Amino acid sequence: MGEKKFAGAMALVMIVFAVIMEIYSYKVIPDMEVGVSSFNDNWTIKEENGESVQVTLPVKRQVPAGQELVLENRIPDKFYMNGGIVFRSRQQEVEVYMEGELLYKYPEKELIGQSLPGNWNFVMLPKDCEGKTLTVKIRSPYQKFSGQIGEVYYGNYSELLDFIIKKQTPIFRMGILIGIAGAVIEVLAVVLRKYRIYSYQELLALCVDRRGGSLTIWEAVDKLWEGREYDDRVKNLYRKAIMNLRQTFAEHGLADIFSNNRGECSIDCRKVDCDYYRLLEGDETARRAWLLTKEYMGEYSWAEETQAVLLSL
Repeated sequence: MGEKKFAGAMALVMIVFAVIMEIYSYKVIPDMEVGVSSFNDNWTIKEENGESVQVTLPVKRQVPAGQELVLENRIPDKFYMNGGIVFRSRQQEVEVYMEGELLYKYPEKELIGQSLPGNWNFVMLPKDCEGKTLTVKIRSPYQKFSGQIGEVYYGNYSELLDFIIKKQTPIFRMGILIGIAGAVIEVLAVVLRKYRIYSYQELLALCVDRRGGSLTIWEAVDKLWEGREYDDRVKNLYRKAIMNLRQTFAEHGLADIFSNNRGECSIDCRKVDCDYYRLLEGDETARRAWLLTKEYMGEYSWAEETQAVLLSL
């Protein structure tokens, strides 16, 4: 399997894994705690023209960026000790009032930088709040998040904390697992790069650099598997790279471009269109392209010698 196919396969595995975890996260959302109730019905939105519209949360209204969305509701008569509410804001400023008195503000202080993080807003309610009017004001500088609010929960403050932690745990777990999987893929990539398990592309780059000259197995090993002992295992890696190159060229009907014989390999540069070759031939278009980047096979350390020559031209 080549590097591209390997990367594609790993990307597909990651996508399938993420989808499965996403489905799983929705299935394991906890039931309501004894001390937690949904608080999504009978909210009233005040429109700019002074009219009031009753909505059920979550809701998304057409509100310009930077303009407030103002919602009101009456605290339920159901009594909770140490009552509170909680809701999620996404890159929004939040203010919560009880009978006109400010209870909560997010962010409390001016944030460093221009980014406004998402936040779970836990609002402690005063005693004897049942039946009183609660006002929530939300404003976002971004059109994407302006005029929207998610679900609101009402209940005992401590149990609200427990409920949100349980609600978010599957998503947090999914993030951790994806992060671990990503780290594993990164380690694999480093290992593959270090030991050059799939090196036929770099072997071709070496042949291009030689401009038709022969590349010996000893030279290839020194460049592709630097620091490795010249033994049967590294020879097998070289042979596999040769085989992959021959197969790739043959599949595209270009078998006559690449040749190998008795521990040497080369390409027929007369049959290759390459900006490096055109630059050496004095092609003006190739020269202008070179002057824009002045980069030559930057992913390979052995190419620095040729790059130095090109810079001196």
